[in-house]
This record gives sequence, structure tokens and C-alpha cells, in this order.
Amino acid sequence: MALNQPQDVSLELPTFTRFLKLFARKMDKSVLRTLEYEKLSHIQIDGKILDFGGGENSKYNHIKEKWMKDNSDYVFHSANIDKNMDPTFIVDVDGKIPCAENTYNHVISLNTFEHIYDVSICLTEINRILEKNGKIIFTVPFIYQVHGHPNDYSRFTPNYWREFLSRHGFNDIKIESLNWGPFSTGASISGCPGPFRALRIKISLLLDVLYFACKYRGQSHISAQQDAPICSASLGYLIIARKSV
Repeated sequence: MALNQPQDVSLELPTFTRFLKLFARKMDKSVLRTLEYEKLSHIQIDGKILDFGGGENSKYNHIKEKWMKDNSDYVFHSANIDKNMDPTFIVDVDGKIPCAENTYNHVISLNTFEHIYDVSICLTEINRILEKNGKIIFTVPFIYQVHGHPNDYSRFTPNYWREFLSRHGFNDIKIESLNWGPFSTGASISGCPGPFRALRIKISLLLDVLYFACKYRGQSHISAQQDAPICSASLGYLIIARKSV
């Protein structure tokens, strides 16, 4: 069933405190990846978890260790087409996961769906293995450079994801913009070529802090429709949805 009314996208505004925590030191990750890890580290995930598109060689093991520490019933499995990632399950291009229905409490997937030509097949399979009221938590890029692993197929808007997830048996859909601001988005999508690249990226991040401090004084979070200037050029999105009963 199509969603007739556009719904809001949330955004945590950049601050100087967040800048010092996330970007003041050497930047060994992209702005998008840094924001993804920040958000995931604050999400509570428990029970049986499947990482769709991950594996033991994932770059976010430090976050998995936090989830494990906070969860006595923690079970973490992974599925990937790439055996070099050392996943629990090797899957084919059809995304078939060799486990029973209603197995997992949570499925996470980080920067994976843009590399899959037919995401519909994967979402059907993820819905099958999630338990009643289980959640899918995933990140996808939006205003971001094309990157192959081995291919890069898609960039979709929040309203697309809402309708797409709804049609595949998910509800209670929440979407957060992974976005620091217009200056850093411009630097990220251009690759910021030329000398003093790291310094210029940090300057763009600080300009965003100043811009939002002037425009949204005293606010830490806002919500807006996907075409509002504040959310229309997101680096990516964090999306959480619940399996429909």
C-alpha cells in the first residue's frame, strides 16, 4: 500500500562538542562513515542479530563489542556474498540466508543495499528470518560518490524507502539524515581535491557548525520533509523499521 503523505526526516544538528569528539583528531574515515558509527554506537540492539553484508572482517567490530557487552543473550551472525569478509553464511546473489523463519531479533545492514540490483529479494528474505516485531536497522548513502563492491546501483530518497519497506512487510519506519551540513556535503561529494585536503574538510565541518548555530539557535534536533533544504542533500540515511505483525 502506497504512503500518500510525505513524512519527516530527523536530523541531529552539528555542534562544536560533536566536532571535537568526531573530527578534531586525524580523520581516518569519511564523514558519512563517521556519522554512521556515531549513531550505531547509541542504538540498543540485543538478542540474536544478523549482519547482512558484514562479517568478522568488518570495520565496525568496536561497535559489535559494545552491543555484546550490554547484552547477555547476544548472538551475532553475518551473511555476505564475499567470503573474504569471513561471514557466518556465504550467500548467493539471490540473498537466500540458510536459516529458519523468525530466527533473529534484529537485522543490521551497513552500506550494502546500494550494491544490490534487486533489493526486493533481500528484503523479502530479511522479513522471513526476522521474528515477530523484529527490527531491521540499515544505512544507505545518498549524496555520495559512486563506489563499487563490485557494483554500485542505487541512491533512493526517504519517501522511496518508506513505501518500499511498507510494501515488503515493515512498519513503524523511522529515517534519520546522516548529514553534517551543506559545506561538508559539498566537500565530501567533490572529494575535496587539491592541497591541504584534510584541513579544508575540517574547515567545511566547522563552517557547518557555525551555520546551524546561527540558523537554529538552541536546537539540537529538528525534523523536516525530505525536500526541505536542511535534509535535501544528505550524505546518507539511517533507517529503522519493524516487521509487521
